Amino acid sequence: MKALIVAPSWIGDTVMAQPLFVRLHERIPNLELHALAPR
Repeated sequence: MKALIVAPSWIGDTVMAQPLFVRLHERIPNLELHALAPR
Protein backbone atom coordinates (compact mmCIF):
# COMPACT_ATOMS: atom_id res chain seq x y z
CA MET A 1 0.00 0.00 0.00
CA LYS A 2 1.20 3.51 -0.77
CA ALA A 3 0.34 6.78 0.99
CA LEU A 4 1.14 10.38 0.18
CA ILE A 5 1.51 12.81 3.04
CA VAL A 6 1.22 16.46 2.09
CA ALA A 7 3.50 18.29 4.49
CA PRO A 8 2.81 21.83 5.68
CA SER A 9 5.20 24.62 4.86
CA TRP A 10 6.70 24.73 8.36
CA ILE A 11 9.39 22.17 9.16
CA GLY A 12 8.36 22.10 12.83
CA ASP A 13 4.90 20.78 11.93
CA THR A 14 6.48 17.99 9.93
CA VAL A 15 8.76 17.09 12.85
CA MET A 16 5.79 17.08 15.23
CA ALA A 17 3.94 14.69 12.89
CA GLN A 18 6.80 12.15 13.00
CA PRO A 19 5.04 9.91 15.60
CA LEU A 20 2.09 9.65 13.20
CA PHE A 21 4.36 8.33 10.45
CA VAL A 22 5.90 5.80 12.83
CA ARG A 23 2.47 4.62 14.04
CA LEU A 24 1.18 4.24 10.48
CA HIS A 25 4.20 2.13 9.58
CA GLU A 26 3.73 -0.03 12.71
CA ARG A 27 0.06 -0.67 11.94
CA ILE A 28 0.57 -1.21 8.20
CA PRO A 29 4.01 -2.85 7.79
CA ASN A 30 3.95 -2.88 3.98
CA LEU A 31 3.03 0.83 3.81
CA GLU A 32 5.19 2.90 1.49
CA LEU A 33 5.14 6.50 2.72
CA HIS A 34 5.89 9.46 0.47
CA ALA A 35 5.94 13.12 1.49
CA LEU A 36 5.13 16.17 -0.60
CA ALA A 37 6.51 19.42 0.77
CA PRO A 38 7.06 22.91 -0.60
CA ARG A 39 10.56 24.10 -1.39
